[in-house]
Amino acid sequence: MDMQKGSQPIDAYLRQAKSLADSLAAINELDSPKELVIAVLWGLGPGYKMLVTTVLNFPSLPDFADLHTCLLAFIAQAPRISLN
Repeated sequence: MDMQKGSQPIDAYLRQAKSLADSLAAINELDSPKELVIAVLWGLGPGYKMLVTTVLNFPSLPDFADLHTCLLAFIAQAPRISLN
């Protein structure tokens, strides 16, 4: 699964990712829910590097809902940083 956030808002990016993952799961092409988390992380872009590094170093990857929460908290704490 190849995802790129680009300049779209984080909510739109996450909706797109979830929709794609649901479509892939429906045809048995999604290996695991963690595949979605990894694809979302890799597609975020350089403004999210610190968050991506942190999440990838967790003892276990969060599920998609927890990642969504982490992303919203990260954005709320860094409103003046360009995240594109």
